[in-house]
Amino acid sequence: MKTLTILCLFLSSLYVYADMVITEFVEVSSRNITMTLKIKGDKIRMDSSPQMSTITDTTTGDTITILHATKSYMKISKATMEQLKTVKNQASSPKEKPELVDTGKSEKVRNFNTELYTLDTPTSHFRFWATKDIPNYAAVQEQLRKFRAMSTLGPVATSAPDTGEMQGMVVKTEIVSKEHTMTITVLSAEEKPIDDAEMAPPAGYTEVSMP
Repeated sequence: MKTLTILCLFLSSLYVYADMVITEFVEVSSRNITMTLKIKGDKIRMDSSPQMSTITDTTTGDTITILHATKSYMKISKATMEQLKTVKNQASSPKEKPELVDTGKSEKVRNFNTELYTLDTPTSHFRFWATKDIPNYAAVQEQLRKFRAMSTLGPVATSAPDTGEMQGMVVKTEIVSKEHTMTITVLSAEEKPIDDAEMAPPAGYTEVSMP
């Protein structure tokens, strides 16, 4: 009985973890972007610019897009998100699942000890640096994997190949295509409390329909 209790506590710890704030730096062409991801339970808020934020429920697949300049927001269902993503990926999606390769190489990325993985698609070459240094990395990485698979937005959507087979959380991604090279680097990942209000549209914002 004691062994069973310990096992149950261990398994539950894989899914119950503190709120986390992740800051990422995106370099692509001549543009540099700093994004903040806030993870609270099954919801992820992404502040991609002062003008726009998104809140995604990784359980339902629904997304809220917040437009700060106009103090408005749009609710987008999982079905609509899947339609948008299907249209976007029709021409570029590989017929077979790309193979994720563990190179066996260890490298330092900022303060993180990482293992290097690679993946090739017909249009791009990916390199991923994954670490186990971040608390509850497995649960956090699973949430991020779901989020990126759902997303249709910019650099987040570009980094969408399934990374579920990696041993660790990705703290750096490099994507090389004919058009450009994109690098996404985690600057920080901190466990800190996130107010429930940040996982909903701000008070006083008006709901609008998709154009």
